[in-house]
Amino acid sequence: MMKNFKAWASVYSKGKFYADMGKWNKQIYLDNRCDSSCECCWTKYPIELLHFHHPVPADKVMKVDVTRWRGVKGPSQKSLDEANKCVVLCGPCHDLEHIAWKFNESILDDEETYLRYRDHRASEPKRGDYLDDGYKGPADEPDQALLSPL
Repeated sequence: MMKNFKAWASVYSKGKFYADMGKWNKQIYLDNRCDSSCECCWTKYPIELLHFHHPVPADKVMKVDVTRWRGVKGPSQKSLDEANKCVVLCGPCHDLEHIAWKFNESILDDEETYLRYRDHRASEPKRGDYLDDGYKGPADEPDQALLSPL
């Protein structure tokens, strides 16, 4: 098996090979941990759109990115320990969590808070807020007498 592995690996450049190993190792970890889903909204995403979020910033030792997953033997134990401290979030939920932090809240623990932040911009905009089509009412309508043929 190792002989085939070396033949297969020689096809790739060294950088591409290790980058692919990082993606594969991360995919295996995420499949086992959360089925490649966001742990907040439980929507399944490609691994490139999933982020490792540290819920307690003081516990952060290192950033968990795809470079930490590289290696034929898999990620190091230090990388796995750091990933286990994290919550796996999709991009939108990760952004919402950081916005909630500004107000000393978290969307991870409270479904009501999550729904409030998620639905914040889903309501209809008030006329004139940022949607101005130039129509001011009946006064803007063209005069029918001017448009009718003679």
